[in-house]
Amino acid sequence: LLCENLGRDLEELLGKTDYDLFPPELAKRYQDGDQRVMGSGQKLQATEEYRLPDGTQRFIESIKVPLFDPYGRVVGVQGVFWDVTEHKQAEESIREQAELLNLAGDAIIVRDSRGQTAFWNRGAERLYGCSATEAKGQPTAALTGGDADKLMEIELSLQTRGEWSGELKQKSRSGTELTVMSRWTLVRDAQGQPKSALIINTDLTERKRLEAQFLRAQRMEGVGTLASGLAHDLNNILAPIIIAV
Repeated sequence: LLCENLGRDLEELLGKTDYDLFPPELAKRYQDGDQRVMGSGQKLQATEEYRLPDGTQRFIESIKVPLFDPYGRVVGVQGVFWDVTEHKQAEESIREQAELLNLAGDAIIVRDSRGQTAFWNRGAERLYGCSATEAKGQPTAALTGGDADKLMEIELSLQTRGEWSGELKQKSRSGTELTVMSRWTLVRDAQGQPKSALIINTDLTERKRLEAQFLRAQRMEGVGTLASGLAHDLNNILAPIIIAV
């Protein structure tokens, strides 16, 4: 396995030092780690990057522990390592995806199966006034507010249809009333069991406020037109009476 991970034959490894197998900078780190273990008598755990002879980038997780003689003196170092390249690549992919989600203007939230917040992007931070650090692990419903009956409707829709969308009335951390267009999607694990819910909320608060102002203006204009028409009709009715007087 060691030969496979390093991309070398056993004959190439026997009797070789770190400087024979790795670039000077990496070999020095390995040797420094060995010296720390021997000097302290304590184990050392680290994640290191290296490249195969063909230039392929790999990552290894290593644990080094001291070897003691019968008198308790450190006489060597024993190391165990395993390849964590796929894990590191998956982490990097997740970070990239999270960064893209953070660029979105909408509030994007992932709620786990227990109803707690697993992901909270910057759009959610701006909308609700709560940081991702504060939100993580907290009940999503408590962070966004909303009507309990409507939340029950959403849960039922997720269980039966796997999705829900519609307008919701919510509140920010400061108590500001919010209106959002909310889209919920149920996420399942490899076995098909419910795992989490992806929530995307678009802030409609300002648009709703402007619509309300426009409707009020229209109503006032209608009332003004009606009053003007009534006044005109009333003048027409009163005119003969005034002339007769």
